[in-house]
Amino acid sequence: PIEIATINLFLSSILGTVVGIYLAGFVLKSSEVIEEQTENLEEVVNSTLNKGKEIFNDITSNETEVEAEPEAKEEPIVEKNRQESD
Repeated sequence: PIEIATINLFLSSILGTVVGIYLAGFVLKSSEVIEEQTENLEEVVNSTLNKGKEIFNDITSNETEVEAEPEAKEEPIVEKNRQESD
């Protein structure tokens, strides 16, 4: 004699096992991805800090070299258009 409670218990245990397997697989894969991303993140943070230190040292150093750019001659555009139309 199989009762409804027995079927309910059997189906609940099967369903719990299947859900547990998929959940465990997800946790394991996500932990692997997190470990890989942590290594990359550490490298990115270190390179960013080093660049920031270099920029800070450049700003705070007393030796500033400023190169003057030669100024370009600009002709008014209006005059060019008038000459072309004549």
